[in-house]
Amino acid sequence: MHRTGIRVAAAAILACCGCDSYATLAAEPRAVGTDVRVTLVDGSSFALNQELGGSARAVTGHLREVTDSSLVVAVTDVTRLDGADDRWNGESVTIPRSGVETLEQKKTAIGRSVAIGVAIVGGALLLGNALGNGQAVGSRNPGPGQGGVQ
Repeated sequence: MHRTGIRVAAAAILACCGCDSYATLAAEPRAVGTDVRVTLVDGSSFALNQELGGSARAVTGHLREVTDSSLVVAVTDVTRLDGADDRWNGESVTIPRSGVETLEQKKTAIGRSVAIGVAIVGGALLLGNALGNGQAVGSRNPGPGQGGVQ
């Protein structure tokens, strides 16, 4: 059971350590279904006030539809001009192409994610060993003839 717990903890840590970045994406129908970040053209947030609220700078979410004139995004996050982030629950928002400064696809850097996860797991294991696998620091089990229970 102890080894299973370590494996589960290691998998959880690796999953949580995903290093994500964004790469420019062409707004075409084959991009539908990807996780994206749409940076809005300055001033376009005013036109989207009704849907996004005031001072939106970028929208993060799942690209649902691409047309000649717009993108439809299931929004999970709206970044404001002041840097504040608002969490959303996947509501669909139609963004006119004229309001799109950049469209980027979310990418996970597998190598970097694994390296960080391994470093965290390795550090935790070293710390566990240094602390005596759960025993109080400085305590030892007495050997035979060294004052232990006989």
